[in-house]
Amino acid sequence: SARFTLPSKAHIPIKFLIGKNDKMVSPNCGRKIAKSLGVSFEIIDNAGHDLPLDQPQIVSEKISTFFAD
Repeated sequence: SARFTLPSKAHIPIKFLIGKNDKMVSPNCGRKIAKSLGVSFEIIDNAGHDLPLDQPQIVSEKISTFFAD
C-alpha cells in the first residue's frame, strides 16, 4: 500500500461504501478517497472492514440501487 498512487479521478462509475466501525480503513480516509476521485460515498452503520459479511443485505441493496440508477 505504500506504493499505491491514487488516480486523479475515476474513469468508471463508483459507489464507495465503508463500514462505520472499520478498524483498517477509517471512514474519514474513505471519504477523502471518494472525494478525490469524485465519486459517491456512504458509511454503513454496524459494519467493519468485512462490510459484505457484516451487512450483506444492505450491501446488496446498495449495489442493486447503484446499477439501477
